[in-house]
Amino acid sequence: VDEIKAKDRTIFALEKELETATGFVQKLQLQKDALDEQLFLVKEAECNLGSPKREIPGRAGDGAEHCGSP
Repeated sequence: VDEIKAKDRTIFALEKELETATGFVQKLQLQKDALDEQLFLVKEAECNLGSPKREIPGRAGDGAEHCGSP
């Protein structure tokens, strides 16, 4: 009986830990989604400016300077 109670407590503790980790992952996913949206809007705004692109040091060739690139 004591062994069952001990295992029950262990399972309960692990479930709580899993809930905490799941909540953290969900929060990070929401933050990532928000940042992805902001990045998309910034790139879209840059493309709509119509001004020549300035070269950003260290980013040449990464495709970020082209409109419509993912």
